[in-house]
Amino acid sequence: MKLNGLFMREIGFLRPLRRPGSKPANHRRNSLRPSHFGALASLGLLLAFPALAQTAAPSVTTRPPASSAAPAQEALIDINTASKEALDKLPQIGSVRAEAIIKGRPYRGKNELVDKKIIPQNAYDAIKDKIIAHHKS
Repeated sequence: MKLNGLFMREIGFLRPLRRPGSKPANHRRNSLRPSHFGALASLGLLLAFPALAQTAAPSVTTRPPASSAAPAQEALIDINTASKEALDKLPQIGSVRAEAIIKGRPYRGKNELVDKKIIPQNAYDAIKDKIIAHHKS
């Protein structure tokens, strides 16, 4: 058939979109792939059981009253201001190490005794709960 000198097939408006009996061009887009199914199943489980998605609550620790901590703090020796005799009374600190501590002043933190190699780690472990390093402001 001709319409104004053109074949109807060339116009294309009467041509069928697909052949009879064939599948549509986008038939694979509608299928559920196995990887999509696994993700969908995992999401469904997390929505169904929200307890599985939560982390464990941190344990609660109780602190001792402030009044019991105050006497322990008073007994701390300030390594920036302590005398040689006070430092000498600390365990594993003799007169030589006490003199080295005094020469290395000032300290910003008590761990600087080991960082500056004033005393060895084992001596620091023995006195770390008995000393403090206060800054001058």
